[in-house]
Amino acid sequence: MDARFVVPGPLDVAGTLSRYRLWGEDPVNRLSDGVFRRAIKWEGRWRGYELRWSDDVHAPRLTVSVPGARRAALVQAAAEAGLPIVEDNPYGDLWFDAPPPAPLTARNPDGGLYLGSFSKILAPGLRLGFLVAPAALYPKLLQAKQAADLHSPSFNQRLVSAVLKDGFLERHVPTIRALYASQCRAMLAALEREMAGLGVQWNAPDGGMFLWARLPEGMDATALLPHAVERGVAFVPGAPFFTDAPDTRSLRLSFVTATVEQIDRGIAALAQTVREHLPTPVPA
Repeated sequence: MDARFVVPGPLDVAGTLSRYRLWGEDPVNRLSDGVFRRAIKWEGRWRGYELRWSDDVHAPRLTVSVPGARRAALVQAAAEAGLPIVEDNPYGDLWFDAPPPAPLTARNPDGGLYLGSFSKILAPGLRLGFLVAPAALYPKLLQAKQAADLHSPSFNQRLVSAVLKDGFLERHVPTIRALYASQCRAMLAALEREMAGLGVQWNAPDGGMFLWARLPEGMDATALLPHAVERGVAFVPGAPFFTDAPDTRSLRLSFVTATVEQIDRGIAALAQTVREHLPTPVPA
């Protein structure tokens, strides 16, 4: 094992994975039983390491979340071993019907850092994140930020500060939760209607901004993409989101930037693209 042990959690973000690998880290695709036992048994050998947890409690790809008991055991083991946790959770506030489990760092605030993003809950163009950390770490974090890019734009920071102070964000987040939930339901309904008989599978997320689909056997999402674009619809091939054994049939669909009418047209166009490129044609 190299300098760090990384558990990205249920969803592996492609850009994050590429950075992990450049840094010589050891990413795993989820906290399976084997990985969990491996993490707990490391005990005293954790000194000088960190556990970086890229959480997506809505689990768009794997349709599972890490249970609360397992989260608690992991936090306890990390605390006993002196292992700091870096928890990245940009989508955690975008739940639909029920709030997600408490963050790992909520169980031991002095034992790690919690990372979030205003780009996901306020405005994408802000490109502004936030972190919650033990007070003793702030001077070093400030130095690291200054070394990376000096500082984030002052205007963006003042704008976010203003909407936090006047309570706008607290009112805004429930609004986008409801909107995203309705858009997600619209996409699920369109998939049920348009993909019938095509052998396409998909999940039903309980939050976030995306859902995941899997094409029938013999198809490749990357190869299908240019044909879909010709019909005016695009998706993100899923293979780059896997730590190992990429699923080339998988793809990610976003429902948050489209109207219901656009979702209906897009899914219909995607279904027609799939139909035209099935290894075994489906009778009309």
